[in-house]
Amino acid sequence: YIVEKQARLRVQVISPVFSTANLLAEDFAYGIKGPDDATPMSITMPKDIDAKLVVNLVWCQAGATFVEDNMTSYTASITLSGNEGQLQFKDTGSGVTQDGSCMRIAVESQAFSESQSFATIDVLLPLKSSSSSRQRRSTVTFFPVEPSV
Repeated sequence: YIVEKQARLRVQVISPVFSTANLLAEDFAYGIKGPDDATPMSITMPKDIDAKLVVNLVWCQAGATFVEDNMTSYTASITLSGNEGQLQFKDTGSGVTQDGSCMRIAVESQAFSESQSFATIDVLLPLKSSSSSRQRRSTVTFFPVEPSV
C-alpha cells in the first residue's frame, strides 16, 4: 500500500509511485491507505454539490510513451474498504499498451452528494487470466507518467 500522508482528500491529487511488475504473467494490484489504521480517508461534501471519485493512473517503463490508441483494454476495478456508502465504480479506459511498456487504470465512481470515508482504496487490473497466449517477459519497473488524454 501507498500511505497517504493526509487522511482528508480535499481537492488533492495522489501521485502514483513506481511499481515493479510482470504485466504478461501477473495481475496488477495497487492500494492507497490513510496515515494510520484509526484514521480513515474522507471526502467532505458541501451542500448541493455532486462529485465523482476519479482514478486515472498511468505507468510506463523508462523511455516509453503512453499512446492510448495502441492499448489493449482490460477492466480495472476499485474497492473502498470501510466505505459505508458503497460507491460503485465503472472502468473508463483501463488497459496495457500492446508492447506491454505502459499501463493505465482509469475508473470513476457514480456521482455522490454526501460525504464519504474509507480505510483503503484497492485497485485491481486483472491481467493474468488474459496472458496465456502472450509471450512471457521478465519483471520490469514502471514509473508514473502524466496521461496524454
